[in-house]
Amino acid sequence: MIKKLFILLFFINGVFLSAQDPVWNNIQHSPLYLNPAYSSNPGESSAFYYNTRNQWLNLPGPNRYAGSHQFNQYSYISPICTPWLKGRYNGIGTSFQINTSRAGEGRLGFTGFSHDFGLYQRLGRNTYLAFGMGYSLGQYTLDWDNLTFSSQLDPYLGLVNSSPIINPRYPSAPSNISRSGQFGGFINGNLSRKLNYRFGYGYFHFGPEIVTFFDQSERISPRHSLHGTLKFFPKSKSGLRKDFQANYWVLQ
Repeated sequence: MIKKLFILLFFINGVFLSAQDPVWNNIQHSPLYLNPAYSSNPGESSAFYYNTRNQWLNLPGPNRYAGSHQFNQYSYISPICTPWLKGRYNGIGTSFQINTSRAGEGRLGFTGFSHDFGLYQRLGRNTYLAFGMGYSLGQYTLDWDNLTFSSQLDPYLGLVNSSPIINPRYPSAPSNISRSGQFGGFINGNLSRKLNYRFGYGYFHFGPEIVTFFDQSERISPRHSLHGTLKFFPKSKSGLRKDFQANYWVLQ
């Protein structure tokens, strides 16, 4: 019965998927991108994540080997040793994340930095709660070196003048440094000896994150992240406590 329910939920959930994230949205691949609470680091060990993406190779890019969109993400999570809050069932962690991207023929770029703190605490025998919050800094850069503006076009001959008449020409124009915050939490526990769950929510771009290019301002919309995971071990006699089996179901 549970196996059929997992298969049914999998196909129903796939009907409503209609988005494209710069990284894989699995928790194992990029936990900080989904929820700052993963900086709590319940595993009590340091971890490093690297995600990269190079897509649309058939469109013009900075060179023939690179696509028109490139994305790189570096994440580091580490526990914090504190004499009053560290152990198997509670602790504090911190994380750092760097994002870089290039769009088009290398014209539009972005560099961002995030720093989070997280806390996890045991609520009951089989239930854990984690919470995290932090801040982010980011800046866009625009390379105008080979861009063509309407003021450079000759209305009669159709020629392109080397310098625009009205718009300024800058080799590299950076935006202001945007600042924002993020927070989130998740709960993890066992519904039975064979069924484990984890559900969480993350909120990003909290605060007045505004990007300004040449006195033209635009606010970045907030990003909401809702995630959940169910793990079922059908053939394990002792369930989640010991003797893990190689075959199990994951709905994420």
